[in-house]
Amino acid sequence: MTTRRADNHENVESFHLPGGNLLSAALDRQVMIWSDRGGASRHIGDRWAIRSDEALRNSVGRTWPVPHDEPFEILDILRLDDVAEVSREANLHHLENPDFLLLGTQSGDGGPVLQAVDAKFAPDRIRPSQVSAEIVSNLLQLGGAAHKIVVDAVAAHGLSTPRIVRGVFVSPDSQMSDVLLQRVTTGRRATVDRAEVVTIPPHPGSLFAGLPESRVIGALARIDALPVTPRDNLISAIYYFRLSCACFHFWG
Repeated sequence: MTTRRADNHENVESFHLPGGNLLSAALDRQVMIWSDRGGASRHIGDRWAIRSDEALRNSVGRTWPVPHDEPFEILDILRLDDVAEVSREANLHHLENPDFLLLGTQSGDGGPVLQAVDAKFAPDRIRPSQVSAEIVSNLLQLGGAAHKIVVDAVAAHGLSTPRIVRGVFVSPDSQMSDVLLQRVTTGRRATVDRAEVVTIPPHPGSLFAGLPESRVIGALARIDALPVTPRDNLISAIYYFRLSCACFHFWG
């Protein structure tokens, strides 16, 4: 038998795959090098930001976590990564800037809070400083575009000045995330607190919809004929999307 499911339903073992299983194939160094020449990582990051935005907006009115603090109810999602002026100001002052700011009211005292959130498909690339309360405070103190976005939202909801709380990263609910997180949350060199990562359903079937490279994902997957498909398996979707990007790089 050439193909079988591994212990986790998301991973599959096959001699067709680099490293012998989907997870190893998706993280294969040579596959990543070739696919990134075709823009794979950029596309993955862009599409994950869109998926994160959808998930966050669907969470308005619901409770959201704060690492080692009281959770809060989300009132508004302020997206910063698509506001060019915010990035320009942050770069000018050598500041990191998160993809989103969440405005809400905390469960304990009902006081307003502001939290940074960053979409991070690969959680082993997390930099905790990017969503720290300090970085948000520094960004707002510039008095520029980010400050105006927050002030307008606070006024629209009739809130007082919000308390800035510790931020989080949004990553896929996937075995791939679990493996990558272990690299940065365990051992003496751990740099990330697991409480800083919130996972959401990845919706692999629609993640790359509309991109030219997505047109050959199905054809490539059918060659290997694994018992999972890119439509419902994130690791499969990532691996075959990367192969598609590599094909576009080599053959256009």
